Amino acid sequence: MAPQPDSDIPGSTPLFDELITKIEADYASLTRTKFLKKLSRSISKHNLPLACCISIAESALAKDDQDVVETILVFLDARGDAHPLLDQVKANYLMGKGQRRKALELLRQSVEKWDRPYLAALKERLERDGDL
Repeated sequence: MAPQPDSDIPGSTPLFDELITKIEADYASLTRTKFLKKLSRSISKHNLPLACCISIAESALAKDDQDVVETILVFLDARGDAHPLLDQVKANYLMGKGQRRKALELLRQSVEKWDRPYLAALKERLERDGDL
């Protein structure tokens, strides 16, 4: 049987909102290099929960900020985090970099592992729309 998290990442809480607000303020006020170093340090020291990391990564994807997404993914992988929404972020990141084949392979594995409709829908869209 495929591993199943208890639930998908929950919605916002006061602590979650506070962390996200602080990170957004850092993003706006720090130089790019300082922000990425602070972000990577926070992730590697487990000061940022997975839910916050995914939220930041999704926001960065929307802004086409590949460096932030890549930093988050690298440090979450090093930390050993796994979640279906994280796989969705990874697939969207790969597609944004033009690596559709890698994204599709990741989604094929993720659909089998997690059995989540949003992963299957993204995989189907990529198969249908992509000229692989």
